[in-house]
Amino acid sequence: MILFFFLNILLNPPEIIQKRDTVYITFNLKGPVKYEKFLKENKLEIKIKDIDSVFPFSSKLNNPILKGIEVKKIERDALIFLELSLLCKNYRIENRRDYFRLTLRGNVPDTFFKPEEKKELKEEGLGKKKLREIKKIVIDPGHGGKDYGAVSKNGTKEKDINLKVAKFLKEELKKEGFEVFLTREEDTFITLSDRTKFANKIGADLFISLHCNASQRVTETSNGVEIFFLSEAKTDWERAVAALENASLRYEFPQEKIPDGIIEAILMDMAQTEFLYESQKLAEILQKSISRELKIADRGVKQAGFYVLNGCYSPAVLVEMGFITTPSDEKLLKDEKYQKSLSKAIVQGVKKFKEWFEKNLEFTQ
Repeated sequence: MILFFFLNILLNPPEIIQKRDTVYITFNLKGPVKYEKFLKENKLEIKIKDIDSVFPFSSKLNNPILKGIEVKKIERDALIFLELSLLCKNYRIENRRDYFRLTLRGNVPDTFFKPEEKKELKEEGLGKKKLREIKKIVIDPGHGGKDYGAVSKNGTKEKDINLKVAKFLKEELKKEGFEVFLTREEDTFITLSDRTKFANKIGADLFISLHCNASQRVTETSNGVEIFFLSEAKTDWERAVAALENASLRYEFPQEKIPDGIIEAILMDMAQTEFLYESQKLAEILQKSISRELKIADRGVKQAGFYVLNGCYSPAVLVEMGFITTPSDEKLLKDEKYQKSLSKAIVQGVKKFKEWFEKNLEFTQ
C-alpha cells in the first residue's frame, strides 16, 4: 500500500462516467493522498486520511457493475463506500497528483440491457471529461557518475550506453509530439528514489528505464533484449537481474548496509501497485516492437522487484537492451546505428501502447 500525506485537502462530489463494462469514479483533489482500502464480499471501502473538508455525497445507480456510492467524513478521514454487483470482476485505484480515481470493470452480458440499450450505455456524470492521456514521458538512463553499472571485459560501461540511447530516444519521441524528460542529461549520479520522484514531480504519463544486461558467464542464451515491469520476481533469473540493478542502492547507503526490510517493503507495495496492468501491457508491446524491428534475440517480458520502478505513479518498465558482457551484444550496443534503430523501435512501441491505452480506457472527448 502506497501512503502519502498532504494538508488542506477538500473532497468534492465525484465525477462518475459509466460505460458498458466500466465505471470511472474521479475525485478532483491534490495528491497523492494517504489512503487505505478494505474489500469484504461486495463492499469496497476507501479511507482517505487527513481530509480537511468533505462534501457528503450519496447515489444509487442503475448500473450492472456498481449499485451505489456514498461519501462521508468521520473525524479527519473521508470514507468512500461502494456497493458492487456480482458482475464487477476487478477494480483499480489511481492516486495521482491532481485526482483520485476508482475504476471498476466487469463482464456484462447483453441480456442485462433492454434492446435499445444494447448498442450503447448512456454516460452519466457531471459532464464529459477526457481521461488520462499519454503526453509526458520520462526516460531514465540507468546508473551514472560513480555508479558505472555493468562493465564489459573491454571496459565498455553500461552508464555510457544507457545515456547515449536515452538521448536518441528523446529526440525520436519529440518528433512524434511527446514531451520528453531525462532523469539525467550528463554522466552524473542520481539515486534510484530521486529518479521516480522526478517523474512524479513533472506528472509523467510513462516511465522507461534503460539498462544493459550482464552475465558472469557468456553462454548461447546470454544475449538479447528483455523488458521488466514491477512485480514480484517469479524465477531465479528475474531475481538475479533485479538484484543486479538494485545493487545501485549501495551508493545511496555507502557507509552502511541497505536498511533491513527495504526490498521486502517494495515487494509488499507491488501487490497494490496501481499501474501493474498498464506496465505489463507496455512491456509486452515494447518487447514485440523491438523484436520485430531488430535482429536480436527476444528474451520476452519478465517481472521483478526493481527499486527504480517502485513508487512511480505511471506505467513503468525497465528495458534491458542487451548483454554488455557478451561480445556480440556489446558490439551492437556500442554501434550508433543500432542505438538509433533501437530508439525508433521503442518509439513505435510507445505509439502502439498509446493507441491501446486510449482505446482500452474508452476516452471521452
